[in-house]
Amino acid sequence: MIKKSLILLSLFGAGVQAQEDWWFEVEVLLYKRDQAVQTLDEQFPQPAELPSMQRAVDLITPLLLPNIDSLIAALPACEIKQEESEEIPFLEPGLLDAVNKRLDELAQYRQPTEMMPQSTGAQIVGALPVDQASQTQADSFAFRIPRVGCVQPYERDWFPAPIIEYPEPEEFIAQVPTPLSGRVSHQDAGAYIIPSSALELRQLARDLYRQRGNSPLLHLAWRQQVTVGKSKAAPFRLYGGTNFAKAFDLHGLPLPLNPQSPMQLAPQQPSKSLIEQVEEALNQPLRLTQEENQEQEGVTTDQLWELDGLFKVYLQYINRVPYLHVDTNLVYRKEGPAGLMGTPLPLNRPSSVAGLVPNDTRANTRLYDFSFDQLRRVISKQIHYFDHPMFGMVVQIRRYEGDDE
Repeated sequence: MIKKSLILLSLFGAGVQAQEDWWFEVEVLLYKRDQAVQTLDEQFPQPAELPSMQRAVDLITPLLLPNIDSLIAALPACEIKQEESEEIPFLEPGLLDAVNKRLDELAQYRQPTEMMPQSTGAQIVGALPVDQASQTQADSFAFRIPRVGCVQPYERDWFPAPIIEYPEPEEFIAQVPTPLSGRVSHQDAGAYIIPSSALELRQLARDLYRQRGNSPLLHLAWRQQVTVGKSKAAPFRLYGGTNFAKAFDLHGLPLPLNPQSPMQLAPQQPSKSLIEQVEEALNQPLRLTQEENQEQEGVTTDQLWELDGLFKVYLQYINRVPYLHVDTNLVYRKEGPAGLMGTPLPLNRPSSVAGLVPNDTRANTRLYDFSFDQLRRVISKQIHYFDHPMFGMVVQIRRYEGDDE
């Protein structure tokens, strides 16, 4: 009897170990509804608190803003002999002289002169009309010489990215493309987004978008290793839609469209004596708490997404049977008229910019937060719907056996 129990225990333990190595393909489709904020009956706390992103795995940002520092660091050093440097053809000799002159000036400023080579050995692969008398244009181009497979020793210390496109890309994403397409990878590289051609809910997405009032937010699929236990599972950050960071602050209040645009001064209130201020504070004790909250208004960020939050998949045993679970903690944002859901009216609050009132129609609007926190047990290969008054989510989780590309 004891031997039989040990055999069953060993088999059960082997099954757990095998399941800890399971890989799944997670496809998520998020779409928004054309639902006005003022028509909602349900009240949502404002602003909603986003979950902590410390442990979150972000697969979207490296795809949209790739970091090429490691590729630059792996480039071999240029080995151009002095006698060969004169034989390299240059399409713009005048531009080359301007570049070398500028680099020589930088060498004298940053390092001893003997550490700077006399010739850059760079090959300018395209003609560019340059006014030799314009030092500004030469300076702006000096750091954008195309390199072909190597890097100068002094560039590793001076230039964080010697291989850059012209003009330099702006590191602000206004909209996440949908569907989001990744690249073919391997399991040993960790979780990764798969190409959009491998999405299996594309027809369902088209059917949803044909319905009146539905618009895409985010559609992607990734492959990940799924562990046993909620606490051991790593959350994945999902964000999509529009980036409101240049239009609203963290509290949903509108920002000036252009900091240099004309603004009208807020009406100045007559100064009050200290005794009058104390009496007013005693008569309205809640005003002190309100002012503490108002001190944080106008805090900006570079990422204020229409949809943002965490998505977690894990296995949990129920009666010795492993079940997939999906745990979501998302926040959806939508613009609406000010004064809803307990928020103050524009006349009862200071401007997002101290002492100024934006001279545009958005002064009477704000950004509202709608939280979405659901935990559900799901079955692989089945399509599961998650519903919300403002948006919807479709999830399908499929077992992934291995690289098949």
